[in-house]
Amino acid sequence: MESEIIGLFSILAVMGLLLLRVPIAIALICVPFVGISLILGPAQAWGILSVVPYDFAAKWTLSAIPMFLLMGYMGHHGGLTTGLFAAARLWLSRLPGGLAVAAVLGCSGFAAVSGSSVACAAAMGRIAIPQMLKYNYAPTLATGAVAAGGTLGALIPPSILLILFGIF
Repeated sequence: MESEIIGLFSILAVMGLLLLRVPIAIALICVPFVGISLILGPAQAWGILSVVPYDFAAKWTLSAIPMFLLMGYMGHHGGLTTGLFAAARLWLSRLPGGLAVAAVLGCSGFAAVSGSSVACAAAMGRIAIPQMLKYNYAPTLATGAVAAGGTLGALIPPSILLILFGIF
């Protein structure tokens, strides 16, 4: 069988396994293993399976990702997000929609520290959304401001996405 046909069948097999609700990790390990076994042979497939995961995880640059997550966790539980939002709220309370702007500003500060969009949106959402609802902001505006501010985690350096982009 030609390599191109095996590649096409591999893509279809991954899609089929995902539609059958097989866990993504299992689908992305088993299908390439079978494809490599068909192209190069089972011995080479086992060799690749034993070497590639270690080579990927052993890169020292990937150690920044758990450190960012730890920093975001410590910042949230240490009160950094509360302080950032309170400072932004005091600075921007005179503006119309000041709490929404404060939420985005607080998200940008937390995103610069944590580097993660999801962590930023989760941490600031617990603080900013209840405050905005308390001051009679529309729920759509409150969640939209935090969701938009949360995306700044991928844009403001240092970010996990930029680290992965730089590695590869």
